[in-house]
Amino acid sequence: MTSNNRNQKSNKATKPVSKAANDVLPLSIEVVKKQLAKRPGNKNKSLSSSTDKQLQRPNKGFLSINLPKHLPKEVDEVKEVQMRKKQLESTANPSPKNPTPDCFPPQLYNLVMALAALSNSYTSYSAVCVYMLLSNLLSRFFTIQPDSGNPNYIVSPNQSGILIGPPSIKKSPVLNSILKPVYEFLERMATMHRPSAVDIKLQNRKKSYYLKKADKKLQEALDLREENPIASEKLENEAKELIRLADPISEYDKHKHLVVSNCTAMGLATVVDDSEMPLLVVQDELGNLLKETLSAGNKTKELLIGLMDGMSPENYVNANRVYETRNKKVSIIGATPTETLNAFKHAVNDGFIMRFTLVALPDQKAIKSKEIQNTVINSGLSGWNQLIGNLVTQIPSELTTIKLSAKAEEKLDSINDVYEQRIASDNTVQKIKSLLGKRPSFVASIALVNAFARYEFDLEKLTKGKVMQQDIDLASKYAEVTESHFAVAFGVHSNIEEQQALELLNRITESRFATEVFTASQIAKNEWSGFKDPKFVESLLLVLREYALVRIVSNSSSSNKGGRPTRKWAVVSELVEV
Repeated sequence: MTSNNRNQKSNKATKPVSKAANDVLPLSIEVVKKQLAKRPGNKNKSLSSSTDKQLQRPNKGFLSINLPKHLPKEVDEVKEVQMRKKQLESTANPSPKNPTPDCFPPQLYNLVMALAALSNSYTSYSAVCVYMLLSNLLSRFFTIQPDSGNPNYIVSPNQSGILIGPPSIKKSPVLNSILKPVYEFLERMATMHRPSAVDIKLQNRKKSYYLKKADKKLQEALDLREENPIASEKLENEAKELIRLADPISEYDKHKHLVVSNCTAMGLATVVDDSEMPLLVVQDELGNLLKETLSAGNKTKELLIGLMDGMSPENYVNANRVYETRNKKVSIIGATPTETLNAFKHAVNDGFIMRFTLVALPDQKAIKSKEIQNTVINSGLSGWNQLIGNLVTQIPSELTTIKLSAKAEEKLDSINDVYEQRIASDNTVQKIKSLLGKRPSFVASIALVNAFARYEFDLEKLTKGKVMQQDIDLASKYAEVTESHFAVAFGVHSNIEEQQALELLNRITESRFATEVFTASQIAKNEWSGFKDPKFVESLLLVLREYALVRIVSNSSSSNKGGRPTRKWAVVSELVEV
């Protein structure tokens, strides 16, 4: 997934920044402003004192809204307040972008829709699982070189994903449907090639025989090392061949660890050491693994980061044993309830969570099987089973590096320029900056899957072909979708202040302050988590005032000598009635 020794091209013209992908509002601020401005009433007056001005919120293009102080009698005031609160909720809790047909190659979109309908699940979930599995299986055959002038910039395409949503919302069913051909293949391999009890006894006898002969050869080699080094080396090679014969690798052994669930450092290192194929780690409850990685120096986290990158230059060492993990690859896919993620999402380690490049929340509407013709679903399912069955059975002898066409490379460069400018911007939160740092490799990996689809899922055609600009374009659009899901899921979208204000409002309306006059200091003294600083509480109350959900009852100096004024606040009465 991640590349080594990536250098930027020199003397490159700076591209203009595109529209910030940080903004994932379902209702734009301009639209909200126009809606509220149309309502009758007096304009908000700026506070008179200089102290009041200092406490006003920085201008975000939303402070000049005209809010009514007095609503006409014919207007239902309770409904007005409900509308304003819904507008705050919409802004505070934005919806991620939906994956649309223009994010995928047509051949891939048909599969995504059919697999989503088969499970009565969501397009966002299906797309994440499809891209995860195809990128993992393609990493058996290919790497990507996004920059023709930099042979050291090589990307392993395997990606990892996470499905997030409330319980019983069709996360596991869609994952199981997409992995079904993999499980069926492993079952066939076990039935056809798993050794019987007699075979195991015979193999153990052969193993003992070959190892004894190897020990004898090795002893002879050591005795001749100084006297005849050439003969000694020959005997050592013969001993190695006998050791290989003692422990042959069957067809079943080559594939038996394709799907694993053990995510302990030792368990995973042992399995990876015993396999040459990229592995799939499937977790029904991925939240437990994410919690485990929160501890500093966690060995499981360190091992997984290297395996998810697919380009780790080091082996895993534990208790004086070396496990062969160098350049081995793993993709992780799993699901977690929203509440589980919310409990620790702000503390999640950036380095590990950024490897989950495929993030999906549920769409606005699930795809129902009855909404799509049975022939379409059956055709998609048949095509998917055939495609995955073909990929899992093949074991290439070496990796092929796929390059980009000149236009595709130019397009990826321009996308990277935008990412770099967003990273340099003070308006981009740190977690999004960390995500953007890995985005060029992600776009290149998704583009490889798109190219595979464009070449009609033909490995030979892809081996002889290139990633084209259209593959990069589609991958870039899908990257915007997954970024919006990441931002909403991990609470790093641009509307955090509104989100905090809404949480404060809910706390107040559930307390005695719902019907009392109060100050920011009184709220802070309650020591509600996240609201213990009076200045911070005051800033959020000003946000709520913009939505006309709270009002200032009075401004008064803290003493006869003047000083910072103390505002007294109250929740609008109509909100309490709601």
